[in-house]
Amino acid sequence: FVYGNGVTSILVQAQFLVNGQRRFFYTPDK
Repeated sequence: FVYGNGVTSILVQAQFLVNGQRRFFYTPDK
């Protein structure tokens, strides 16, 4: 998606990736 200018878009997408990785790695196995 596009959020603000190119740099802002990259930062937002990077933040979503970091959040997704945290959720993936720190979700306990059930």
